[in-house]
Amino acid sequence: MHPEIINSLAYIKKAAAITNCEVGILDRKIADAIVKTCDEILEGKNYAGYQTYG
Repeated sequence: MHPEIINSLAYIKKAAAITNCEVGILDRKIADAIVKTCDEILEGKNYAGYQTYG
């Protein structure tokens, strides 16, 4: 998967976690974990689980 796609998905997942937490659908602890992981992906970390090209 291209790094641009991975980053785009991280942005989407992060936004969804924040929004779902704000409206009460997602527990704050879970949302924080998702946001933290997305931030790490966007910093270039945690690519180990993805095969990247490019």
